[in-house]
Amino acid sequence: MSGFNATQTDGSTPPIPLSSGISPGDKTPRPIMGGPEMTDSQGNTLTPVQTYPSQGSSAPLTSVSGSITSVSLLAANVNRKTFFVYNESAATLYLAWGATASLTAYTSQVPPNNLYEMPSTSTWQGAVSGIWSSAVGAARITEVS
Repeated sequence: MSGFNATQTDGSTPPIPLSSGISPGDKTPRPIMGGPEMTDSQGNTLTPVQTYPSQGSSAPLTSVSGSITSVSLLAANVNRKTFFVYNESAATLYLAWGATASLTAYTSQVPPNNLYEMPSTSTWQGAVSGIWSSAVGAARITEVS
C-alpha cells in the first residue's frame, strides 16, 4: 500500500498522507511513550501536537473575598467550557463542585497562591462554591463559556 490517512479520534485526518513506512496492520514494536513514529510522503518525521477542545468566546473575570463560611464562586452555567480559580490568599481554599463547600466536604484543596483549573476531562456546569481556612485574600476566577 502506498500510503493512507489515519483517522484521528476527533474524526479529522492528518493533512499529509502517511508514507508506506506505517501501514494498516503494522505490528512493529515501538516505544510506548512516543507511540508509533509517523512520516510524511517525503520521509520527514511528524511530531504529535497536543490539541485542546474548542474553547469559548467569553471569559469574564470575577473576584470573591476569602470567607470562613461557604460562598458561591460560580453559578451554574450550561455554556461553561472550563474555569480557573486562583487562590490569592495566605489560607487554603476548599473548592466544591456544588452549592456548599466545607472544610471536610470539598472537591479540591487549593493551596495559598495556587491555581485550580477544571480538569480537561470534565464538563462540570453546576455551581462551584468555596470556603477558606481563614478569611483572608480572595479567589480570582475566570469562567470560559
